[in-house]
Amino acid sequence: MSTAPAVTTRRCNPYGHETGGPRHLLGGVYGPEYEGALYKWQCERAAEIRCRMTCQCGHKGQVMELCGPGIVIDAQGRPFTHPGHVAELSKRGSDSCPVCMFPPEARELAATAESAQLRLGHLESIGYALSPQARSLRVTLEAAATRLDELNLTGRIHKCPLTITEIS
Repeated sequence: MSTAPAVTTRRCNPYGHETGGPRHLLGGVYGPEYEGALYKWQCERAAEIRCRMTCQCGHKGQVMELCGPGIVIDAQGRPFTHPGHVAELSKRGSDSCPVCMFPPEARELAATAESAQLRLGHLESIGYALSPQARSLRVTLEAAATRLDELNLTGRIHKCPLTITEIS
């Protein structure tokens, strides 16, 4: 008796959960620790295409396996037409390239500013808002904001649209 060969299909994976969780939130700007722990949504549909997002500046995203249009069942058991994650990401997830919006220098400045804000908030909460440390943190915040403004004005930070390209 012989058996037919198995056909394996992969599930749609728009956010990386099929491959062990997202490793590149917002194109790598944030790590998986920013994802949150409460609910991990997964698409139950079969993947129909392999694709990646690219921008005009040449940045390429990770390979994604996504579903196309079809009928799905909602939580109440009613069928409805779903455009598929290729269309969903093309429509609302592709207006700007994360790398163009957050180049490495901007990421470092944002991390510096976030750290300074946290420390300044702590100092203010314990009554040290006018301390030398607080003044130093305000200078750090102002310098980061000024440099981010310069990066924006010079076009180093810019909004570059993404396109989804099918790959084999």
